[in-house]
Amino acid sequence: MGIHIPTAQEIQSVSKNVPKNSWKPNPRQAAFLAVPHTIKEAFYGGGAGSGKSDVLLVYGILNQWHLNPLFKQVFLRRTFPELKNEILGRSREIYSKFGATFNKTDMIWTFPRPDQFGSGGMMGNAGAQIFLGHCETEDDVHKYDSMQISLFTPDELTSLTEFIYLYITFERNRSPKDSGIPSITRAAGMPGGIGHTFVKKRFVDPAPGGDKIIIGKGGNKRIYVHATLADNPHIDPTYSQSLDGRPEAERKAKKFGDWSAYLGQVFDEFRDKHYPDEPPHALHVIEPFEIPDYWPKFVIIDWGYRANNWVGFFAVSPNKRLYQDILWDNQL
Repeated sequence: MGIHIPTAQEIQSVSKNVPKNSWKPNPRQAAFLAVPHTIKEAFYGGGAGSGKSDVLLVYGILNQWHLNPLFKQVFLRRTFPELKNEILGRSREIYSKFGATFNKTDMIWTFPRPDQFGSGGMMGNAGAQIFLGHCETEDDVHKYDSMQISLFTPDELTSLTEFIYLYITFERNRSPKDSGIPSITRAAGMPGGIGHTFVKKRFVDPAPGGDKIIIGKGGNKRIYVHATLADNPHIDPTYSQSLDGRPEAERKAKKFGDWSAYLGQVFDEFRDKHYPDEPPHALHVIEPFEIPDYWPKFVIIDWGYRANNWVGFFAVSPNKRLYQDILWDNQL
C-alpha cells in the first residue's frame, strides 16, 4: 500500500489554514501532512535541509487542533540546548501569530480557547498546549508519565534511543476520550546518531523509497516519507555546495538521505547500488565463491544493549586479504 502524492491544488488546500505569506509546505512536506491519521507513525526524513522541524511545528496548527482545549503536543529534542538554540525562536515566529503565550520556565506554548478570542489576553490562555520537551536519558521518559499526549513529534529521531521513542509513542501517546483528536506520532530525522540503526530498521529498510504503509505489531501502521534539501525551495542555495565539501559518506547521508552511507554507522561499501560518479568496483562486494577449508576462519559478535545484535563471519586468504561472508549473516 502506498500514499498519494498531492497535486499543486491539494498542497494549496492543505495549507489554507496558515496565514497568507507565512508558511506553505513543499511537495514532500505536503505528502507527509497528507498521511491519514489512521496511520499511527509517520517518519519524515532523509537529507538535511528538507524542512523537518518546520513541518512538525505546524502539524497541529494545520489540523486546527490548537482550537481544541484538550489538545497536547510534545515536540521533542534530545537536549535542552537543541531546543533553545534551534527550535524556540522558530516556534515563536509561528505560534505567537495564533495568540499563543509562552511559559519559558516550563517551555510550554498555550493557545487561547475559542471562547477567549477578543478578550485581549486578560483572562490568560487556557486552551491547547504544545510542550517543547527534551529527553536526554532513558529515565527522562518518566517526566511524561502523567500526560496524555495527542501528538508526539520527536525531531531528529536518530538522536534518540529506541526505548525513548517506543515508550512515549506506545505508552503516553493517547488523546482524551471524546476529544475528537487522533493519537499519532509524527517524527523527523536524518541518517546518523545513536538511533540510526533502529530508525533505519523500523522505517527505511521495509520501504527504502518511502511512501509505503508498513503494518507492525498489533496492526499499528507506519510510513516513511523520504525528503532531501532538493525538495525544499526555501533552503540556502549555498548549503548544497557546503555539503559537497564534507567527507564522502557524510555528504551522501546528508545531501541524498542515504541511510547506508553514514560515516561510523555502517560500511559505505556495503550498498546495493552505485552512485553515478563511482567506478564499478566501488562497493567492494564480490560474487560468492567457495572458501577453501584450509583458510583460517573466525566469528565476531557484537551484543546490542537492547536489540540489533551483530554477527560477522570472516575468512583470511593466504595473501592476508580478509573476506566477510555476507550470505551467512543473512541466514541468521
